Amino acid sequence: MTGNFFDVTFDGQSAIIGRKRKTDPGPLGPANAWIGQNPDGGFLALAPWIEPDPGIAAAGLGLAARRTLLAGDGAILLPGSGVPCPGSLAAGACENGYREAIVWADADVPDSPVTAPVDPVRTPPPHFRPSVRVSGDEPVPVAQHAPRVAASGPRVYVVWYEARAGLDNVFLAVSRNRGATFGAPRQVSDNPPGAVEELHPVVAARGNRVVVAWQEFVNGRDADLGRITLAYFDGRGRKVGHDVQVDDPASGGKWLPAVALVGATPIVVWVDERDGGPEGEPLEHVYAARADPTGRAFAPAVRVDGGAPVPLALHLDNKWAPTIAVAGRSLYVAWADFRNYNWDIFLTRSDDGGRSFGPNVEVDDFPDLERLDERPAIAADRRGHVHVVWTDLRAREPDTNIFYARSDDRGTTFSTNRPLDGSRLGFDVDRSSPTNQWHPSLAMAHGKLFVAWQDNRLGNDDIFLTTSADGGATFAPAERVDDTGAGASEQTRPHLALGGRRRCYVVWEDDRNGTTDIYLGRRICR
Repeated sequence: MTGNFFDVTFDGQSAIIGRKRKTDPGPLGPANAWIGQNPDGGFLALAPWIEPDPGIAAAGLGLAARRTLLAGDGAILLPGSGVPCPGSLAAGACENGYREAIVWADADVPDSPVTAPVDPVRTPPPHFRPSVRVSGDEPVPVAQHAPRVAASGPRVYVVWYEARAGLDNVFLAVSRNRGATFGAPRQVSDNPPGAVEELHPVVAARGNRVVVAWQEFVNGRDADLGRITLAYFDGRGRKVGHDVQVDDPASGGKWLPAVALVGATPIVVWVDERDGGPEGEPLEHVYAARADPTGRAFAPAVRVDGGAPVPLALHLDNKWAPTIAVAGRSLYVAWADFRNYNWDIFLTRSDDGGRSFGPNVEVDDFPDLERLDERPAIAADRRGHVHVVWTDLRAREPDTNIFYARSDDRGTTFSTNRPLDGSRLGFDVDRSSPTNQWHPSLAMAHGKLFVAWQDNRLGNDDIFLTTSADGGATFAPAERVDDTGAGASEQTRPHLALGGRRRCYVVWEDDRNGTTDIYLGRRICR
């Protein structure tokens, strides 16, 4: 929709976007940049604005100067500007002089499970070994999603979900040689293959105990009624006993579990829709449950988040994406939280093994509106140091970054936030296009921090990693994890774990073979 409708304006450029690649988009032109933006890749078709960007004719014009000129003409479009258009169909700097456009592109729409071009490019990353396909060869391609990894000694455990037969099921693959090769994946649950929708698995390992938790829907793909389920495995990946329901009797949606082992006892946190808002609308809050001494049942769930929302958020007091970390006798949980009518990162601590939780503490520190923070990851040690990373969009910026904060008092207060991904180094506001860094994963060992994330600074999405040898005071330059080099494939949703002999393991979704498979990168992390 384009034009003035009473006092409301509709002015946007239509575009058809394809797969971005690691190629220079070239100089500013009408086909490779939104109006008032710098050149970028991926455009298959782009509708014109009322006039060309002034930077096309004047290559030396800076971004701010270009936008000043464009804003001046844009104001004339508004209702009541008093500048008449020469005709009812005229487009240009006049009242309601918007340009209407139809754009088209000839695109191939996949009609098979293969949805992406095969990417043959392989380039060894600086420190990681060649990427390993965890999910194995497939007679019929099937998309795998949401990998998680845990390690204990030489064994590496990777979980994900895929739809081999009907609905999605959770699968587990085990490596006994530090991630060099993996055994055949096996379905985790007791459900018949394809009979129950199972999503978003998580895994934890300690010694010879391995636990996998996941969410599942009670009826088909009905997201309004779910449950959280857990299964035990021994160190070799053999199932021990039957599935155990973690949450209380099914009521409302259940989403995105996270799991940790306190000794041999699993603690699970998740998003739960059991609570209603002022008018009975379901709200998403964070709950936790601890296995009883037998391990075959869980204690009643307890609410993790707490605190009153601001008036604007009364009907929208939702939480999302909880994460969990254990340090000695303390248990930390962080999540994304809309109580302030912005998406913030909050954290709380339990000192009794998850039976109760203390006050909620806000981690992010940007004071202005339109905060969009999500997907936190945390690590902690016995000395009271708590480290948090998350995807951060603040100050109405055009891109997301990975931000970091540290607490030295067991999560009571946090340091000033700062980005750690290094994507802004060398950024030229007049020439460079903003890029996105998101979905971080954090691990810590011997005081050293390791952070992996998804990053499209080179054009399409890749996996990057940084390290800190001084407890978060500084971070090393980001390095590539995957081995697709300048290829066009997408690497997304990484997860990081540390194993024996100071090994780093990173897993992610990867479409180099034409559909998303699970891959792993590994290196020594000293």
